[in-house]
Amino acid sequence: MLERWWRLSMSEGMRRNVGRAPFFDFRLVYWADYLNPEPTDPYEQDPDHPLYIAEPYLPSAFAPAKKDERARSPLKKKIKTHISRALLSDQFTHFLPAITESAMRKRFREIDLYYSPDAAGKTKTTAQEDLRFILSETLSACRGRRIVLIAHSMGSMIACDVLYSLEFSVDTFITIGSPLGIPLIVENLKKEQRDAIASNRTIRTPGSISGQWINLFDQRDEIGRNHQLGRSFEPNSRGVAPEDKAIINDYLGIDGRANPHKVYGYLRCREMSDVLYRLITRDKSRARLFVENKAADFLYRLGGRLR
Repeated sequence: MLERWWRLSMSEGMRRNVGRAPFFDFRLVYWADYLNPEPTDPYEQDPDHPLYIAEPYLPSAFAPAKKDERARSPLKKKIKTHISRALLSDQFTHFLPAITESAMRKRFREIDLYYSPDAAGKTKTTAQEDLRFILSETLSACRGRRIVLIAHSMGSMIACDVLYSLEFSVDTFITIGSPLGIPLIVENLKKEQRDAIASNRTIRTPGSISGQWINLFDQRDEIGRNHQLGRSFEPNSRGVAPEDKAIINDYLGIDGRANPHKVYGYLRCREMSDVLYRLITRDKSRARLFVENKAADFLYRLGGRLR
């Protein structure tokens, strides 16, 4: 279901922003089942049910009207927002690192799972090793092809770690709503990648990225905002370094609430569409593109009906 929704989001964006959505091969690497024993149910109608999906893929044309966030946000949420910003700031991490780490792990269960040495995986290894292995195997299956790796949120942490040890190259790395610039995450990267550190303040970009690293963020995204990766990573031996681009994430949930961290808004933004279309269509003849565009258009419409 998620793989279909990701594909629909990217196709929707290219159709809207470029005018065409060419065919592309896509594979989703999924890890959320480590925290959730049961998958959420797209057919569940009760908003109070634990498996209800409040934020499914919704095409922007069919999204509900946006509510006034300022009028809707209760005082409790505003206080939490300010606390989160403080915890993720450079100053707070520098002076109170232990408190920051403890609060981060309570606030973001995924990060606690990933960095905990006691978190058991589905095999006899740790959860961290399992998650890296899943992505490594998927990338290895695509070896020899032009690879565009898109990583959202915590997925960008896993992807970055894998890229440091990858024995072949990926063309393009795209991070969206990434926590990689958060001081605590940067420090963890430095501990694991000491040989990749070029100075006390920056980390060298993984050498397996051969083309470009693009980091998309929305200023309203509490995870990705104000943590531009260009400040934390310096170019690799190929001259590749993160290129930060601010975007507008237009995602609205079923109830009309905006979520600037949601993956679907990132996948269909103009900046993503421009990069994907250029890479997908590179070196393809007009005849091939014509056939692929027709086929992709049919599949997109079919996928929309199956949503």
